Amino acid sequence: MAPIFALEQADQKNLYTTFLLLKRVLESSPEFADIAQAFIAYVTAVTRAEERDPSIKVKSLDEVEIMLSKKIDNWIAEGEARGEARGEAKGKEKGRKEAQQAIALALIQKGLDKMLIAEATELPIEEIEALTKDI
Repeated sequence: MAPIFALEQADQKNLYTTFLLLKRVLESSPEFADIAQAFIAYVTAVTRAEERDPSIKVKSLDEVEIMLSKKIDNWIAEGEARGEARGEAKGKEKGRKEAQQAIALALIQKGLDKMLIAEATELPIEEIEALTKDI
């Protein structure tokens, strides 16, 4: 039973390795056949609910292993996509900020009023004043 509890507590990073341990234990002896079948039924029920597909039938621990490896691949891809999207948004924001500051510097050098520059660039007046000190 310890591997089943370990599987329940495993994080995404250790889930696959923990499952492989559970699989090895369940396949090690015929006395665990009922537990293996109960686990397969549980995985079938969870997968049906997640996929909203009542026709799904998991038949073996090997199928559970395949499903789990695909799910982990999907989790990794989703995490990478979220990270890329966050990085892209941060990059766009940084580029926008740099453009605002470059425009503000050019307007400062032309001698325009600080309040007018702040309004035109949508930068706070404090930032315009700080840029003025850099010149």
